[in-house]
Order: sequence, then structure tokens, then C-alpha cells
Amino acid sequence: MICLKIRVFVFFLCTLLLISAYAVSEVRTDVLLEMDGVQTFEDDNGIDTVIRPAGQPYEGTVEREDTQLLAFLDYVETPDEGDLVYIRLTLALETWEQLSADSISLECGKQRYVFDLMPRISEYDGTYYEDYMIFLTDTSLPMLKAMAGSRQDDWSVVFHTGEETVKAQVHIPHGDIRNIYNSYTDAKGLKQDFEPWRDFHPVRVEKAKK
Repeated sequence: MICLKIRVFVFFLCTLLLISAYAVSEVRTDVLLEMDGVQTFEDDNGIDTVIRPAGQPYEGTVEREDTQLLAFLDYVETPDEGDLVYIRLTLALETWEQLSADSISLECGKQRYVFDLMPRISEYDGTYYEDYMIFLTDTSLPMLKAMAGSRQDDWSVVFHTGEETVKAQVHIPHGDIRNIYNSYTDAKGLKQDFEPWRDFHPVRVEKAKK
């Protein structure tokens, strides 16, 4: 009986190792690195690796006094999340008055995507720097696919807090989005198993408000 339990445990362990090995090799990051002008660097958390295509940051405007917006669209390798490679949209605010939104909504076509998240906030000399990072999974990547297939270059963004709603607009050319999405597809990024990590990066899909 003990031998049987040991065999079952060894089989289970080997299965986990095989799954892990498959997850590591699934995304071809070499395809992503072939993009013109791409940069790679360690993320601020000291763990993840960022692969950032050229032509960034993208500029935006915010309907809030003394607030500036920049955006980045890149790939992130995450060892802490099963070595998944995400497409990440970062909305970076610079403001004199802290906003600390708890959700962000983006509209594309007839859909409105709402992301619940916590910003990474730092402060220097009275200025707040708030980075809102949206990690796209199989439930939110359809948004990026729709953006890539659009002829639109300016995107509506809304920052939501319990007390305040701040509207913004960010300029990301659809051609850049298309190249980033297509390279991700070629690198087999869409074939990853996002299911264990969906709850870490939640999204709600609603009808866009007219």
C-alpha cells in the first residue's frame, strides 16, 4: 500500500514537472524579440522581464487639473505566475493630487471592459506617480484584438474611485496594436493556459455607454 502511494506521488510530481516545462517553452519569446527596436529590461519588481516594442511611450490627455498621462503596451514574462507571458497595458499618471483609482474602464466598439486593480504609487517632491498595469488574459485579449482590427487611434479611458470619476484619452495607433497582437499570436501567446490566473487579473465586459 505504501509503495502504491509512493508511485502515485511520484507520478503526480512528474506530471507537474512536465506541465511546468511545457508552460515555460510554450511562448516563443524569440519571435517577440525580432520586432524592430524592441527593448528588454527587468521590471521594477525585480522579478518580471519586460519586452517593450519601439515607439513608446504613448501620450494621453486627462480631464483633471495638473494630471498627465502616458501609456505603454508591452510583453511581460512572469516567473511567479507559471512563467506566463502577458501583454500588459500600463497607464501612468503624474499628478499633484493623488487619485488612487480602484478600477479602469476602456471602450472599444460596442464593448466596455472594466478592470479592477491596484495602482503602483510612488511620491516625490509633492508629485504622485501612479502606474495602473492591466495584464491581459484570454478573457480580456478580445479587447486588444478588436482594437487591432479597428481604424481608431484614440481610446477612451475612465479612472474610477469611490468618490471620483476621471475621464481620459490615450493615443495608441491601431497599427502598433495590430503588430503587438500579431507577434504575440505568432509566438503562441494565445495558447497559454490563463485559467489559474484569471482571478488575479479580473475583467468585466459590459455594453458600451452611448
